[in-house]
Amino acid sequence: MKPKSSKPEEEKRFEEEVNEEKIVKLVMFSLDQEIYGIEIEQVVEINRTLEITPVPNSPEYIEGLIDLRGEVIAIIDPEKRFGLKRETPISKKHTIVCQSAEAKFGLLVDQVFKIINLPLNAVNKAPDLLKTKIKEKFVKGVGILNDRVFVILDASKIVTSEEIEGVKISEGVNKNEDSNQKRSNN
Repeated sequence: MKPKSSKPEEEKRFEEEVNEEKIVKLVMFSLDQEIYGIEIEQVVEINRTLEITPVPNSPEYIEGLIDLRGEVIAIIDPEKRFGLKRETPISKKHTIVCQSAEAKFGLLVDQVFKIINLPLNAVNKAPDLLKTKIKEKFVKGVGILNDRVFVILDASKIVTSEEIEGVKISEGVNKNEDSNQKRSNN
């Protein structure tokens, strides 16, 4: 005689599926009192904002370049990139360094809160109303945290490698022009 299991097989399978539920890890941050998330796989590191060197003739949303331990990183202001209007003045305090298939870049943000585990089934398609505020191509979806809806950004769509290289090349040209001008003045 077979021993009776304490739980029916269907319940066991359901518990296994729940335990193996797919999770997305998100770095949560704020911009002008709004909460956003970005997948942790797209984040290299988080830093206090370093000194940014402006680059003339670069797109408005590219604040400039930083030297991150010998690596030149372009810094993006997501508010300008997304066409958002700031309601509460604050200086950006953190830089989230992101890596996409296209490029490595930094995002200026007000505050980084925490890293959360969000069940993949809690990520929803962005509603049409949101798509009018932030272009759809930048948005991966929306999630809910403590009864508050937040936007999940797609780092791979925020900036292209061509945009980043254009800024780095422009900065290199400006430095060369400055050093040539100094030599000719001597």
